[in-house]
Amino acid sequence: MLHKKQKTHNFAKPPNTNHPTTYETPLIFYRLIVLLGYGTIVMRLCPTSTKNIAAAPQASKWEEWTMPTTQTNILTEADKIRLIKIQGVMSAIASLKQFSGVVLVAKQGQPIYKCINGFANLDYNIPNNLDCNYNTLHITQAFTAIAIMQLVESGQINLFAPIKSYLPELPAEIGNALTVHNLLTHTSGLLDYYQVPEYRENFLKIEKISDLVKLIGTQDRPCNTNVQQPSNSGYVLLAAIVERISGMTYPDYIRRNLLKPANLQQTDLYMWHEVVSNKAVGYLPDAKNELIASPDFMGAYPFGADGIYCSADELLKFSYALHQGKMLSLEAQKALYDDYTLRENPADTSGTRIGYGWKRKKIADNNEVIFQGGSLGGLSTQLRRYNNDDYTVVVLCNYYNNTAEWVAERLERALFTSDYIVPKDPVAYYISDLITDHGVNYVVEHIDALLAARNVKLEYVWSLNSLGYEFMYNRQYDTAETIFKANSRKFANDPIVYDSMGDLYFQTKKYDLSRHYFEMKLQLSPNDQRAKNMFKEIEKMEKKTPSAKGGA
Repeated sequence: MLHKKQKTHNFAKPPNTNHPTTYETPLIFYRLIVLLGYGTIVMRLCPTSTKNIAAAPQASKWEEWTMPTTQTNILTEADKIRLIKIQGVMSAIASLKQFSGVVLVAKQGQPIYKCINGFANLDYNIPNNLDCNYNTLHITQAFTAIAIMQLVESGQINLFAPIKSYLPELPAEIGNALTVHNLLTHTSGLLDYYQVPEYRENFLKIEKISDLVKLIGTQDRPCNTNVQQPSNSGYVLLAAIVERISGMTYPDYIRRNLLKPANLQQTDLYMWHEVVSNKAVGYLPDAKNELIASPDFMGAYPFGADGIYCSADELLKFSYALHQGKMLSLEAQKALYDDYTLRENPADTSGTRIGYGWKRKKIADNNEVIFQGGSLGGLSTQLRRYNNDDYTVVVLCNYYNNTAEWVAERLERALFTSDYIVPKDPVAYYISDLITDHGVNYVVEHIDALLAARNVKLEYVWSLNSLGYEFMYNRQYDTAETIFKANSRKFANDPIVYDSMGDLYFQTKKYDLSRHYFEMKLQLSPNDQRAKNMFKEIEKMEKKTPSAKGGA
């Protein structure tokens, strides 16, 4: 079920990743041109150079690593099957140019699989690599929530006290209406600071958290604690509380109390205009399907909601350090992951559940995932932990929005859905995944539109043909039949589609139908010996089971 690897490396000897540092324009330059207007700044920060998605040489940069055989003692036979599936998933996704970034899968805190694909910076042709630094986006909120819970544990913060107790400068309609708990659970009703009208005019003037807190306080929308709606503003206020209580800047507190205990030596916090070594740039397609770099000010501030830059390896270390109690006690972790979701029926625990800086949901095979992630300006991130099986998945992507979530969900299926099919053919895999989501009849009816939505092309008869056989081998005969029929309509002049139909009906003991399709194959390929041999096999089986001669 695996494509041949382009390169295989032992974890102990990663490839050379000494790529040039990403160039950033000094802040003073932006302050000089601010007089020209905000629109000019956007144009300056969005490079005019573009890369055609189809032409981007992603496939040549595909590399993957698996755990050395000397260390596979932590893997059960079921784990080894899972490993084969995730290799197949990532190979297919990369082949279809649906992924640029880094993926890491770990068991018991030890990486068992890593892969990279695409380019961290298309303008300078810098490929993605294992040490690439990504803005973690909303994973930063998990760091902020942990910082708050540390101060709760030390008795310095009351989760249910009005936030005006800690930030007296806030207007009463915000400070008296909201608690720390409201900010942590996105039940504040605050506008995201990106939506505050004054943000665009003032973002170049924002240098510290207090500047952004003042801007958030200008909104005139009333707070609403009866609605749960994501807002970066709440986590900026939490970061401000960390500063006020600890007497340290938020970045310094995070470095000392989270990064140091987890031994994260590469991870750090950055402003949008600062140089970030080995940084991944986010890209989005324009109307011509060409990739354009997103503005640098997207994800602008390391003020509690985003702005922590981290590699996949260090996100794994962060997750495992938290799990091992290096940052919070077990009791505090339980509070971190508890269910604070607002719902009409409190007994309904289905769907995504909101914790403090984290989310939870039930998945296949009676498992549960604790996760966080985000998407902005072509960058997307996912950090997922599966406690039942002690798996961790990290996905960092820099092409298209929400790609990391999409990839993480496919890896999740490969890991925890026992009957999840991963064909060798990339297009077959993608169609199989669509069938998982929508059902085979819907997919066959809308196949052209579904494939076009992700620039996937069905060009060869073997894609649907191989997929049909996958379902046939898994005894899902009705699904296989629907796929084979669709293939025969798409490639009506190819003999193989009738050979496959003949095989299916032979397998299901519908011998008249089997004979019919092998006859159709012979009409297109008169000298086909296999079809002639199958007539003899059909005749043998009909003599053994006369009642099975016919077919629907």
